Amino acid sequence: MEKTLNLLMGRQVSSPQLQALGVALDSTEFKQRPAVIIKKGRLFCQRCGFQAPRTDYALPDKSYYCPACLAWGRLTTTMSLYSIPEANDFKKYSQDLLEKKPRLSLWQKKAAKELLQTVKRKQERLLWAVTGAGKTEMLFEALNFALLNQQRVCLATPRVDVCNELYPRLC
Repeated sequence: MEKTLNLLMGRQVSSPQLQALGVALDSTEFKQRPAVIIKKGRLFCQRCGFQAPRTDYALPDKSYYCPACLAWGRLTTTMSLYSIPEANDFKKYSQDLLEKKPRLSLWQKKAAKELLQTVKRKQERLLWAVTGAGKTEMLFEALNFALLNQQRVCLATPRVDVCNELYPRLC
């Protein structure tokens, strides 16, 4: 049971999903919140972020559902989502992780500064440029800031060579 609860950390699941896993809702570890809410006449799904006029997704019992979540199991305004907060027990770094600062052009420096500001504001950003434009090098200052502040980082790349380049510099 504890192994199942550990797998649920940081995830949002509905009561039918918990029942399917054999997990009882009487655990005090769970945080509960409404699955779908209505704000200013609009439907807002708290699992996937879907938003739309509520009238488009009404059910006969006068509740509303999220059409974007149907593949994961229907959520309605009468349901709750349950989660177990993640421990976020990240390594604490005491010094700058960048052994050497990458040499950047003027435009790369501008993009790197914007990326750093995005991380500081805890926002999302897509860095899109042609192959060989130096995207990897532009990321390092923002990565350094995030890791020094014990923030979670997800860096997605479709190329293995980028992973091989990053690994020794981040570990």
